[in-house]
Amino acid sequence: MVALLVLLTIIVFLTVDHFVQRRRSQVVAAHEQAFLPVSPSFELTSYRTPAGVYFDPGHTWLFLEETGIARVGINEFAQALVGSIDDIATLAVGEEVHRGDILATLWHGDRSATFRSPIDGVVSEINADLLHRGGLHGAEPYTAAWLYKITPRDTSTFPERMHLGEEAKRWLKRELRRLKVFLATVAPEHPVLGQTMQDGGLPAAGLIDHLQEAEWNKLHEKFFG
Repeated sequence: MVALLVLLTIIVFLTVDHFVQRRRSQVVAAHEQAFLPVSPSFELTSYRTPAGVYFDPGHTWLFLEETGIARVGINEFAQALVGSIDDIATLAVGEEVHRGDILATLWHGDRSATFRSPIDGVVSEINADLLHRGGLHGAEPYTAAWLYKITPRDTSTFPERMHLGEEAKRWLKRELRRLKVFLATVAPEHPVLGQTMQDGGLPAAGLIDHLQEAEWNKLHEKFFG
């Protein structure tokens, strides 16, 4: 009887020790995981082309309201490259703008990204709420994150100048492939970019932080110029 009690006591202690060690291992693993480097991915499926939204090759978008007014903004692709926005330089209400004119300049630290107007028209409204909030981050790109409402001079040439629907999806995929090719030329000097590309993705928000100034300027000219 005594031997049986001793055996049961040993089993209880071993069981308790097992769970204590297991819990300790889980805590250590969680602590180590918290400090592992994270490389966000830039997947093709992450970026949408909503129905009725026109996409300009310079990565602005346009949605024509029933009133004939065009809402204009910057697409997700461009927002992801720039990341957080410290300041935005905009046009004024009533200002006339032509296709290809500077529409807005976004500042990230001491670097900038300039976007050009997809249409001819007159600025009728600026998204003051967006400016007061301090940038595009956290706003739904194709509803809340519009920059301007512009009264177009002519809407008949929209389909010829911009991408819509299935063509917009194909265009965006081509742009992502072009970005991968571009980054492949700088990845050897940037371990973060190279490692992420090997995993099948690309760095997402804040790619601007992973490039030298000259490299960012080249990327800017290639995709937004």
